[in-house]
Amino acid sequence: MCEKENQRIMLTKRLLKESLIRLMKTKDVQTISVKELCEDSGISRSTFYNHYGCPADVFKEIENEIITDIPVVFPKNIKDKSFNRTVFVQHTTKIFQHVQNNHDFAMRLLSNKDINSEFATKAFDFLAIRNKIESFIPDNYTDTDKFFILSFIHGGFYSIIGEWVRNNGNKTAEDMAELMADMIDNVFSWGNFSPSQN
Repeated sequence: MCEKENQRIMLTKRLLKESLIRLMKTKDVQTISVKELCEDSGISRSTFYNHYGCPADVFKEIENEIITDIPVVFPKNIKDKSFNRTVFVQHTTKIFQHVQNNHDFAMRLLSNKDINSEFATKAFDFLAIRNKIESFIPDNYTDTDKFFILSFIHGGFYSIIGEWVRNNGNKTAEDMAELMADMIDNVFSWGNFSPSQN
């Protein structure tokens, strides 16, 4: 494929993504039709279907691009099981900054309760951070229990970012990262974080 063709596809996708974000200011992505999206972007329906099946596919592509672009500052191998606040705060600060830099899309993503988003899991489920969190969970928890614990943490992070975005980032990215580090530190220190004995 020639460079000119690549540029044309990139422009088409960019126009569709911009239109989708614009339309989502007043509508849920599930209620936006291909016709509406094409009319707003100036892209023909046939061209749209060359790249996507429905508007939700456009949304997913934007989401995946944002997640892929999140800078990863965690080291690949974490041997020390102690809570490394510095590394965690560095990574989490970058997530908050990245969300802030993509504020328009973040507002649509985080304020739309009906979107089946994988942002929470993908943004915080890098291998290094997962290993770090799992290292706190005692071995006497089952794999199923560990899965639920990680889901709880991911969901909590997602909720916090959502509230922060909806409140126009009234605290700095660094402050929010420190707050989340405090929560993780406290959760895993309460009662040595072991299952209750019946």
